[in-house]
Amino acid sequence: EEQKKVMTEASKKLIGNGKVKFAWIDAKELGSFKDQLGITADPALAIVEFDGLTKYLFEGEFTADSVVAWTKKYIAGELKPNLKSAAKPEKNDEPVKVIVGSTWEELVMDDTKDVLVEQYAPWCGHCKKLAPIYDELAAKLSGVESLVIAKMDATENDAPPPHAAKGYPTLTFFPAGKKDKPIPYNGGRTLKEFAEFLKENCATSFELPEGLEMAEEEPEDDEEPEDDDYEEYDEDYEEDEEDEDDEEEL
Repeated sequence: EEQKKVMTEASKKLIGNGKVKFAWIDAKELGSFKDQLGITADPALAIVEFDGLTKYLFEGEFTADSVVAWTKKYIAGELKPNLKSAAKPEKNDEPVKVIVGSTWEELVMDDTKDVLVEQYAPWCGHCKKLAPIYDELAAKLSGVESLVIAKMDATENDAPPPHAAKGYPTLTFFPAGKKDKPIPYNGGRTLKEFAEFLKENCATSFELPEGLEMAEEEPEDDEEPEDDDYEEYDEDYEEDEEDEDDEEEL
């Protein structure tokens, strides 16, 4: 009851602010929402932007004046969002580097490295299918010092709001020296297709190892093919391929 009084008093002082509405929820009844926000305190106060579930968690003495002052900082754009994060791994020496919310800035935004990031969900079928290919890609390119191939469990960790996953898997490439211009990866998911994409887009050039060389373009044939040389268009096959490649939505 005391917390509700504080919230009521603070909300009255911020009536008409145009940006923040006050609400009270039962964390026991809506425990999944609390978990999604990464809130552990009880009681807890957070400002949540529902467009991308960007959140700002309140810390400090829970009084009407402190809540008002904190909210005014949000309105003025002076607060940084809180990112949900699992514990930092004790070891991170596998070819695919593990990112958590608290290490995103350190690993992904390192301006000296080209970084490919997969945001995945443990239950996602497409992610499970991609895993062995992604692991092999990282292993084969582990000798490229300027390149980092990484993954992050997006159900346990938050990427900064501009890079939040919209589906699983979400694959994004962050080139060295151009971290403000990330490239969404929407290409094929074979080993060679990933390797060719990295070869073409990495800011620091490197040689692909044997077996991953880029395919040479075949010379164009000036002769018109005979009718029998055309492959029959299989609409059902095309639809199956599209279904298989569709990302699982959040």
